[in-house]
Amino acid sequence: MFPTILDELDLPLQSNLHQDGVSLSSLLDGKENNVHESLFWDYPHYHGSGWTPGQAVRKGDWKLICFYDNDLYELYNLKEDISEENNLADSQPEKLEELKEELKHYNEILEAPKPTRN
Repeated sequence: MFPTILDELDLPLQSNLHQDGVSLSSLLDGKENNVHESLFWDYPHYHGSGWTPGQAVRKGDWKLICFYDNDLYELYNLKEDISEENNLADSQPEKLEELKEELKHYNEILEAPKPTRN
């Protein structure tokens, strides 16, 4: 949201502070309907809800979730399975590898550290 706020206030973008974000102003203005090819989530800590450290990427209709604790991957086609009930990681190995590479590239660009045990 930071790049969008700066853009909406006509302030200069500060890429050193938001290297993984882009302005969504063109969406708000109705000039575009999509500004991302892929969306990434990084959740590098434990949570009281039971969620464990991991990451996710959404590209088109596909979503990949990676759980750090057990190196488990879940793959979903959100167009056909919006509630993420049918894990396709075993039946779609090519898509699994494609999205794993997306996460790897994202982590390399941001030099994102993986969590370590205390």
